Amino acid sequence: MPDLFVVGTSQDDLLFGEEGNDTLIGLEGNDTLEGRAGNDMLDGGPGADTYVFVRGGGQDTVFSFPDGQQDRLRLGSGIGMTDVDLQVQGGDLILTLQGSNDSVRIANYLNLAPQDRLNIEFADGALWDGLAIDRKLYPSDDYLVGQLGQSETLDGGLGNDMVFGGDGDDILYGDAGDDLLDGGTGSDTYVYGRGDGQDTIFSWYDGQQDRLRLGGGIGLADVNVTAEGSDLILSLIGGNDWVRLSYYFSVPPEYRPTIEFADGAVWDGFAIDRKLIPSDDYLASEPGQNVTLDGGLGNDLLFGSDGDDILYGDGGDDLLNGGTGSDTYVFGRGDGQDTIFSWYDGQQDRLRLGASIGLTDVNVSAEGNDLVLSLSGSSDSVRLSYYFSVPPEYRPNIEFADGALWDGLAIERKLSPVNDFLVGTDMADTLDGGLGDDTLLGLEGNDLLIGDAGNDLLDGGLGEDRLHGGGGDDTYVVNDQGDVVTELPGGGVDAVHSLVDYSLGAEIETLMLSGTTALNGTGNGLNNLLVGNIGANTLDGGAGADQMLGGAGDDIYIVDTASDMVVESHNAGTDLVRSQVSLVLGSHVENLSLLGASGLNGTGNELGNTLIGNSGNNRLTGLAGNDWLDGGLGNDTLVGGTGADNYLFARGYGIDTVQENDNVSRVRDSVRFAPGIAQSDMRYRRVGSNLEASVVGTSDKLVFQNWYQGSRYRVEDFRFSDGSVVTASQVQSLVGAMATFTAPSGSSVFSPLPPRVGLQDIAVGTMA
Repeated sequence: MPDLFVVGTSQDDLLFGEEGNDTLIGLEGNDTLEGRAGNDMLDGGPGADTYVFVRGGGQDTVFSFPDGQQDRLRLGSGIGMTDVDLQVQGGDLILTLQGSNDSVRIANYLNLAPQDRLNIEFADGALWDGLAIDRKLYPSDDYLVGQLGQSETLDGGLGNDMVFGGDGDDILYGDAGDDLLDGGTGSDTYVYGRGDGQDTIFSWYDGQQDRLRLGGGIGLADVNVTAEGSDLILSLIGGNDWVRLSYYFSVPPEYRPTIEFADGAVWDGFAIDRKLIPSDDYLASEPGQNVTLDGGLGNDLLFGSDGDDILYGDGGDDLLNGGTGSDTYVFGRGDGQDTIFSWYDGQQDRLRLGASIGLTDVNVSAEGNDLVLSLSGSSDSVRLSYYFSVPPEYRPNIEFADGALWDGLAIERKLSPVNDFLVGTDMADTLDGGLGDDTLLGLEGNDLLIGDAGNDLLDGGLGEDRLHGGGGDDTYVVNDQGDVVTELPGGGVDAVHSLVDYSLGAEIETLMLSGTTALNGTGNGLNNLLVGNIGANTLDGGAGADQMLGGAGDDIYIVDTASDMVVESHNAGTDLVRSQVSLVLGSHVENLSLLGASGLNGTGNELGNTLIGNSGNNRLTGLAGNDWLDGGLGNDTLVGGTGADNYLFARGYGIDTVQENDNVSRVRDSVRFAPGIAQSDMRYRRVGSNLEASVVGTSDKLVFQNWYQGSRYRVEDFRFSDGSVVTASQVQSLVGAMATFTAPSGSSVFSPLPPRVGLQDIAVGTMA
């Protein structure tokens, strides 16, 4: 349809749009404007105008003319106060209908004084004026009292409110916050929805029927019923919301408020008693009626008739028979072990599962012609008798609270051993492989993939996917940080192939990083296998005896148990192990850094290693190769081994011991002092067969073990950060020179050299 542009007159006009994105302008007069389908713009102009918005009306914008006359937005039937979410954007007010994309924007609404704003009217007579909208948007603890002789709608809005009706038939909304609602006398209605907090209701038992009306999205299976003294408490499953009906049990059942649900179901006082008082009930409906039967606690027998009935077994082991008609059976956690007899009369029956039950919470099995659904982690089950006695298209559907559905064919797939190849779409798909070794490809969209039994391959593709493998050795492909992999305990040996950083969830053994990007991979408490890609990976096995294979990049391994194993290939990058335990580097791994504060040992290999200690007393052993040894804080032992080794030392390092034992000619070992240590800061002396090199003014020093036992025990060079070098022979001369000076009285510190003596003045001789 084309987009309409309709302009009224100076009279009281009726302007209607069609299916396009229409513009309706009323001009003067008391106009009525309804855009209907499409994203419409409505401007009534001067006058007391009425804007009409219904479900399916799209996303409309209203321009209300503030001329002192009362405009109104009239919402269509089927839209109650609890169906509308409010949002502010700038000075605009946006009303969005829950469960849809329908919305209406009232331009400039909040820039007007409350008395100048249009009213929002509901089909049931409820009304929000400007002050009511302010209460709903801005938290305040309100005290609202209705008038005598009036039937009013009172809405507390945000905050912890006290709302009192008068003697009329009032409607009370506590809204968000912990509210107290007292309707007074009359046939009052209390409205409560998700997110409304913890409310308390005082209902006057005056012979007139009060009711508690629960909002959309709350079904019978979403409510827990408990009694505290004479009070009834209804708690919503999956949150902290509840409503207390004070003194509910102080009056006979027929005088108590009814509990009404959005789908038309009702709990009266007798139904509540059945839910709380264990009894084995026998309930049967009258022919020609669509009824709701609720067995409550106890082992109940429920029989529908020829209507479209709703049957709740509730707690206990119940038998439910809906009779003919399109019947609905409701089953939730804690409902025991129920049996359903569904009449296969060509009309569609359904089993509706409770809010906290998802597809992966249900185990499916066949026993003869019966279908048995068992809830994981409990003894709850429901048996559909003679389910397999009729063709799949006549069997009851299994419906989940999130909208997922198993029809007869889906159940067949779950129980069939066929190796399925299922491909999704660009939407949010649910793919269920059932038995067999299945391949499930979700493509685009936020998909749910269920492998069930068998060795399955699950690849959600683009989007934030949920992957459930079930039993068998399953393989998962993860390519989005929002992907979630769930495995069953004892569900085989499973592997995740990931294109993003990934931490293994419970019960998954193997992680393989894919692609070329530098990624991080983390294990769990099992004995994991972590395999990197060709990028620079960080692999952390976590608890357990893990194997980590890095691949071609410059990889980092986190080792936290002595049973962890690092495997590297020849010429596969320059790799680093960060270890919380003593460790010997495996082949082809270059570097080691010790973590924590414990006294750990770190040992290199045949390569030129860099070994770095922690703050404890470490022993670092380089073995072959030209190694770099940095003990860090603590009193460390540094063993270079063969090769041209380098010992790093800085202020605060404590007392490190160097053990050299290398007599290979033309190999020069070095001490490398960090910035902050100059030649003039050093004092050298002989202690037995050892050489001590101390930092003046500190307790830091290097002890060269067996220095005076021969040249193989010495380092050849002492290198400073300014580029200067002191050789071993020069150190010997310094030892002799420093031995001739005495420390000043009260001091144990030698000045390295008197002002008149420099290295150039010391003859370099041959040391014994």
